[in-house]
Amino acid sequence: MRSWYTKKGSIVTRVISNKGNVFLVDYRGKKILVDSGHKSMNSILLKTLKDLQVDKLDGLVLTHAHYDHTGNANTIFNRYGCDVFVHKNEVNLIARGINAKGKGTTPAMRLMMFLYGALHLKKMQLDPVNPSIHVDNIYKIKNFGPNTYLMHTPGHSDGSLSFIVDGEIAIVGDILFGASKTSVFPILASDLAMVKWSWKKLLNSGCSFFLPGHGDLIERSKIQKELQG
Repeated sequence: MRSWYTKKGSIVTRVISNKGNVFLVDYRGKKILVDSGHKSMNSILLKTLKDLQVDKLDGLVLTHAHYDHTGNANTIFNRYGCDVFVHKNEVNLIARGINAKGKGTTPAMRLMMFLYGALHLKKMQLDPVNPSIHVDNIYKIKNFGPNTYLMHTPGHSDGSLSFIVDGEIAIVGDILFGASKTSVFPILASDLAMVKWSWKKLLNSGCSFFLPGHGDLIERSKIQKELQG
């Protein structure tokens, strides 16, 4: 596990990093989980939350409708009875257990998606859950810091969300890719132009650090450099 601290008192902890990152945001005892990881990580996720003495969650944010981010959503909802936040464009997908569509952004991923993509996504079903909070463009998180909110950042999928924490740290799902040394561009996208548009929204949020759904922390300078390239 690794934690990051904001100047305003929030703590962001990466509770799972295998097969996709899962983050816990804690502000003065109020806790929100961001994504729920791959289904195979179910027991590890529950044990880690128990070890962190999490006996109550105030919410579960699902950054987008892909199986490696929503794999344990129903388990978390049933265990904690918390609100589930999803962008309105993907509410029906998550409720029905259907993956959002996307295209490969590299030659290798385009070939893989062409050959195996439809079959793979069909086999990797989501963990269906009925979202209680349908997010539009901006959604202010109650009982958290004054500059903590959800923001629509489409491009990887049509309903991708980012969680802005105190205007300092952004948890961004897969709109940024942190597992590559050469690029932060996601390996799948629903709209290539919207990816960079969302990057600009994230930079305008004032955040200094960006925590992606895969890989490690990304700094502003890396995003700015790729936008200029």
